[in-house]
Parts: sequence; C-alpha cells; structure tokens
Amino acid sequence: MAHWHQGLRTCRRLVAAGALAVAALTGAPLPVQAQVAVVVNGDPVTTFDIEQRIKLIQLTQPKVPTRQQVVDELIDEKLKIQLIRRYSIEGMDKDVDNAFSNMARRMRLSPQQFVELLGKSGILPGTLKSRIRAEITWSNVIRGRYQSSFQINDKDILAKLEAKNTDEKELVGYDYTLRPILFVV
Repeated sequence: MAHWHQGLRTCRRLVAAGALAVAALTGAPLPVQAQVAVVVNGDPVTTFDIEQRIKLIQLTQPKVPTRQQVVDELIDEKLKIQLIRRYSIEGMDKDVDNAFSNMARRMRLSPQQFVELLGKSGILPGTLKSRIRAEITWSNVIRGRYQSSFQINDKDILAKLEAKNTDEKELVGYDYTLRPILFVV
C-alpha cells in the first residue's frame, strides 16, 4: 500500500514537472495554485479556468458576466466537449486550428502573433481553443442529430398549403382601403 502511494506521488511530480516544462517552452504564464471549483461528469473546472475565461470575455465583450455565469458557461462547454468522446467525433483539432487561424487572419495577424497577443493579455491559447472546440462540436452534433427534422419534403409543404386553403375558405375576410388624408393647417 505504501509503495502505491509513493508511485502516485512520483506520478504527480512527473505531471507537474511536465506542465512546468510545457509552460516554460511556450512562454505561458504559470498558474500559482488552481483549485477545483466544479466537477462536471468527472472533468474538473478549476479556478484558473474561470479566471482565464473571465479574461477572455473581458477582451471580447463590453459587459463582463458574473462569476456564476462564467462557471455556468464552462460547465456547458465541458458537457459539449464530452459529446466529442461520446460520438467519437474525429478531426476536431484540425477544425479548431483552422478556426483559430481564421480568427487571427481576420485580425490581420499570423497565428503566432495572435498567440502572443493573447499571452500579453494573460490568456492561454488553450482557453480560446477550448471554447472554439465546444462550439464546433455542438453545431456538428445538432446538425447531425436533428438533420432529418430540418429536411422538409414537397409533400409536407403541399399538405400544409392545402390545409391552409381549406381553413381560409371557412373564414370571413374583410377588404380595407387605405387613403391618405392631408390636413392643411
């Protein structure tokens, strides 16, 4: 049992060292202490995630939402991202990178310059990419799942028109004539 705890501590140290190395290589700011604020189906939402999202929203929107609204948005995002795993959607990284590059291009920046701009504001690129991934996933799932309900046959259109025509025959209609009136004062 003690050997297992020692292995767990070693694993945690390796993960922490790896995170520090990645942050040092990418020039990303290091989180001092990130506490888990909410757990969504086993995926944690940390206080660092909340702070990052607040900073991102401050850049993009004039009205900053409350902390609870940001937490709710992150919970929704985690649920959307979990759909990737459930439906085994592949190729999302390429779509996210393309969307990220398009955002940079619209700002007349290269993706690297865009990453640097986000870094100056204290935002990790992963924060924005996570948001993009959730939106792309959600739109793909909705389009795929409800695609059949969005398709309308010609027969359905004709049936609705015929039903409308029979209803109109039973109703009494009035014709109004509008004429302009000019008052001279």
